[in-house]
Amino acid sequence: MNSVQQVKRKLVDVPTVLRAHGVHVKGKMFSCILPGHVDKNPSSSIFDNKQKWRCHVCGITGDAIDAESILSGRNTAEVVRGMSIASSSTVRRPGFRTPNRPFVPELSAGEPKDYERLARLRNLQPAAVMLAAERGLLKFGKVRHFDAWIITDESGRNMQARRMDGKRWDRDGRVKAWTFPGCQASWPIGCQEASGYLGIMLVEGGPDLLAAFHFAWCENKSNRVAAVCVTGASNRIPDDCLPYFAGRAIRIFPHADQAGMKALDSWASQLRRVARNLSFFDLRGLRKCDSSAVKDLNDLAYICPDQFEERRGLWDIVP
Repeated sequence: MNSVQQVKRKLVDVPTVLRAHGVHVKGKMFSCILPGHVDKNPSSSIFDNKQKWRCHVCGITGDAIDAESILSGRNTAEVVRGMSIASSSTVRRPGFRTPNRPFVPELSAGEPKDYERLARLRNLQPAAVMLAAERGLLKFGKVRHFDAWIITDESGRNMQARRMDGKRWDRDGRVKAWTFPGCQASWPIGCQEASGYLGIMLVEGGPDLLAAFHFAWCENKSNRVAAVCVTGASNRIPDDCLPYFAGRAIRIFPHADQAGMKALDSWASQLRRVARNLSFFDLRGLRKCDSSAVKDLNDLAYICPDQFEERRGLWDIVP
């Protein structure tokens, strides 16, 4: 009997593996929503005496080892080597995991080739991407068997990954960003690192975080401002994060859609109490070179040069 078969014979059931990654499993059918999915109702089910599971959104299926492999970003061999079974109800895994720090695979700050590849993908300056990594807000590594770029910060409370090939995580193409299991998704990435900077560029999502560094670098103001990212328009800023914004000039860069405007209202109502001054950058009405609408700050990197000059007054984008 090989090592995989030995582990599977003794391995805890699928619900226990999922719970170890912070997945809420409920009901007689042990239904759940897998991390990174945007569905509102449980769309995965567990069967075969809790030994197998299937996600009805993206079609993935497997046993407990497969679940551990997908959720931790490790391949099967790594799972078998690293998993230690203490009892029929306990999984011990290498790495770190506390209530505020989710388990993650090994990540790195990246190399010039990584910065250049990601810069091409998002139409940004490699120097700006490198700046994000130097500030500790950008990492690289293998996630769910794919090369990925990850936004996070020193606290490790919130980590969100996107694929380096630009593709989405699920078969239906709905999941662009994968939030690591166990994360505090409302934690604004980079808020602690903003200490000591005169201004804060507050954005939504990983691409806009990189774009904030891009425009700050292009405007020669990267030494004056910090970029902070909220990873979802529906997330409110936790009260214990507000002191990190106190006394700063803050400019919000909401997405140019209904959700973005709603997020703007929500964040502004919170930050108005602590900011030295507060403003926002309105992307509505701007067009990319292909005449399509600018929807977010990253889209602004594709704007037509003529419009850039015509709207020059807009480009003092940082405090």
